[in-house]
Amino acid sequence: MPGMLCRVINDFIHRMGFRKVVMFGGSKGGFGALDIGLRIRSDIIISTGAETVFGHPEGYAVNYVAPRRIDRATNNIANWPAARQSRPRTLHLLFGVNTKIDHLFAAQAKHLLGVEPVFLADCEHSVPQFVAKHYSLSKMIANLACSGQDAFLQAHRI
Repeated sequence: MPGMLCRVINDFIHRMGFRKVVMFGGSKGGFGALDIGLRIRSDIIISTGAETVFGHPEGYAVNYVAPRRIDRATNNIANWPAARQSRPRTLHLLFGVNTKIDHLFAAQAKHLLGVEPVFLADCEHSVPQFVAKHYSLSKMIANLACSGQDAFLQAHRI
């Protein structure tokens, strides 16, 4: 399935003539942003609260995805060849500091991807909702995609 999805995304990118590709997602979508972003070699990946082990018993996805539907070969970024072979130009890993399981996922992502995760003060697992409530999600994504920095994130990081 991911291979077919990547082909569809790459065809769309080429057909539209996009020069820069940004993958963004939170929680399960953060896992998807990492997975698909690495596979299609997007320029920038912004992943928030990504479950680096999709379906981890203490994670969030286990509440929504039946265990039998989780592909054990691809549910852990440690098993992804793309994680070891390709790096986007820019990779942002954002997590809420108040969620215990996010610390485990952040540590694994740092180890496997070599990127220092950013923890946001007074933030739970839902980083996109936190940013949208206190700032602007689209502005944060645009700032990270264009300059690699965002004043709101700098002010709230730990």
